Amino acid sequence: MPVGIDYASQMFSAMANDLPAGSPERELMELWDLASNSSNERLAEKLPLFVKVLKEDTESKEQILAKPQNSLTTNRGIAAMMALGRLARMNDLVQSQVKDAWPDVFAWIKCTQEYKCAPQIQSSIRAMCSSLLFTLAQDKEMREIMAETPGLLAMLAKFWVAELDYEEHDRYGLTPPPGQLSYSRILLRFISTDKPKWFDEVHLALGKDPLETSRVTLESIRKRIDGADLDFGCLISDLHILHVFCHWNIMPLRDALFSRHGFQTVQKVMEHLLACEGDDQPKASLCLTFCVKYLIISLQLERGRAWAYRIFDAPILRTILQASIWLTTDEFYLAAALDAITPYMLFRSVLYRAERAAEIVAELGLEPQMDKEGPVYQSFQRFKTLLSERLEVAEGHSLGTKVCENAKCSKVSKSKELMKCGGCKKVFYCSKACQVQSWKHGPHRALCKLLTEEPGRAEYASGVGEIKLLPEDYKLVRKIIHHDITKHSEEFVMLRAKLLMSKPNTDLAIVASVLDYTGPELKISVEPDPVGTSFAVWGDGDGHKTLLGMVERVKQKGVPSGMIVRAVLPYGVKPYPCELLLIAHENVH
Repeated sequence: MPVGIDYASQMFSAMANDLPAGSPERELMELWDLASNSSNERLAEKLPLFVKVLKEDTESKEQILAKPQNSLTTNRGIAAMMALGRLARMNDLVQSQVKDAWPDVFAWIKCTQEYKCAPQIQSSIRAMCSSLLFTLAQDKEMREIMAETPGLLAMLAKFWVAELDYEEHDRYGLTPPPGQLSYSRILLRFISTDKPKWFDEVHLALGKDPLETSRVTLESIRKRIDGADLDFGCLISDLHILHVFCHWNIMPLRDALFSRHGFQTVQKVMEHLLACEGDDQPKASLCLTFCVKYLIISLQLERGRAWAYRIFDAPILRTILQASIWLTTDEFYLAAALDAITPYMLFRSVLYRAERAAEIVAELGLEPQMDKEGPVYQSFQRFKTLLSERLEVAEGHSLGTKVCENAKCSKVSKSKELMKCGGCKKVFYCSKACQVQSWKHGPHRALCKLLTEEPGRAEYASGVGEIKLLPEDYKLVRKIIHHDITKHSEEFVMLRAKLLMSKPNTDLAIVASVLDYTGPELKISVEPDPVGTSFAVWGDGDGHKTLLGMVERVKQKGVPSGMIVRAVLPYGVKPYPCELLLIAHENVH
């Protein structure tokens, strides 16, 4: 039997005991016998009878609504609906007849929204409507016919809301399968027909209120997880709908979905699903992928960088790896998601959370279970390499506390009596010769002021407001920039030489060294005209003036006045890269 009809069958059998012998309601039982026990052929013959019953119920709506709340009259329509549910699964000829009867079927379903009947009868109505609509919507042609029906999507959205607040009442001791009858599963069937129309009608049915739309979406997910028996079909539908809403460009709606409550709901889903075992794992993997999509979309918000550390508070790393180990078709997306969060280890507030996430994954022994040839495994190797390097910088090792700052030496010293730079007091050398060599030929002469304790200045504008780096974050960014300029000094020399060969008139004094941190691996380049290219990234006039002043000082005083370094920081998935322009000059505060 179609979903829900088995429950209704039990319900009607129980009701039969309440019907007095010879009562007029025996007609209901005759209909019920047809719907539950007859052959498909006999049901097909009686199709006009079922449509007639639905029409009569609809036309006598006022009389039905005036009946006492315990009236069984409406069950004639329910029995007819159940028969139609069975008919919808038959051969093409019968399906065609059901399609022809669709206007009458829809009119009866609309009528049921106003029925004031007993809870157990309302439960039957809910089961029949859901069962028939779900069955019909599986046929592509029928789905297109239904999608063009005015008011259908709005009605489904209202049924979806009613589900959340509905408490099952059943004096017959029967428990319906509410998850299998979920209207979110039916709504999801129509997303592919016309997304703008789908969203507009659903949103309008919910009062065109972003907060209500968000509440229904998140509450539906929460109830799935809190339920005794998790129905993956319904949870997948709810998470898919959440994914669609997250992409809609209505800021109050996105703000509500990406609120603390939204994050906690998705985090709870992830934690629940990670405990799945056996045959549930492939379905859990699909749900986990939707959770990952939600978190990655959050990085596109104005506060996207702030979401980066929150993401690592959720079991994001474990989720990506575990979902890839379970049977999934989304490996390439999961790898892209891991590559998307990796760059944010540039910030101290994210770095140590990422370190803890990697420790948990190691404790669980997930890496040995991964496909060594798979894309997620490759992304994880990049993640671990960058994490190790960033932790080394954060702890000071790469800045010279245990390693000579001279790139030509890089000797590791166990002695505590290292020579400290007299200017920045931040880097160390194993000998005076190394210090002189690093000052003359390395980048430290230009970057010395950058590493002082005085607050640095970083300005940018990219159309979404000013970045506010925490002091500890900014301090680590400066260290990483210094480390990477030193590490790649020879490559920068080669890039400048190639630039000079292709453009002989280039003023090398103002060429910016570009460090692009927006990907899972650092990309370096040189920019011969930082002022000219600033217009494309810096929409802010003051930012442009600041850059112009820096370039003029470098032109006048040469390399000793500082080195222009452009660091492109991770900000969003799409991406919205934020450019941070740093210059080593004593007048820059």
